[in-house]
Amino acid sequence: MFYKQIITAAILFAVLPPVAAKSLKSSLRDCGEIESSEQRLVCFDKLLESKNHETNENDQSPPPITDEIGLATQEEAEPNVEHSVVITSCESSSSANRLFFYLDNGQVWRQKNVKWMSKRDCQSNGVIREDFFGFTLFIEAMNKSVRVSRVR
Repeated sequence: MFYKQIITAAILFAVLPPVAAKSLKSSLRDCGEIESSEQRLVCFDKLLESKNHETNENDQSPPPITDEIGLATQEEAEPNVEHSVVITSCESSSSANRLFFYLDNGQVWRQKNVKWMSKRDCQSNGVIREDFFGFTLFIEAMNKSVRVSRVR
């Protein structure tokens, strides 16, 4: 029993210095130089776990959209604010070839400009950006942005 603890501690001390290296390239190189396949896998797992933890801390997505955004009675609108949304579907209007975007929280937004957009890629994540001129919806699946106004 005591030998298993010593072996585990020795493996951890052998693996931790490569993980604590400063750059990703040198860390990968150090992990690749480990002879034992089990220790090498443990080193790569620790490196991946530490890098995922760093990226999760740095990844800041915009806050979800609230019901007050886009209403005409909103007071003191802050320019250049982003809100993350999930577009559940979109339909075209028969009169002007413009799309209506239906969000997961029940809001409906209407395309203002006559820019052609495909309806098949509508169901994706998006970001509504507010500026001094109104609102812009960026659809990630299409990699396009379109000026929109809120219907309800």
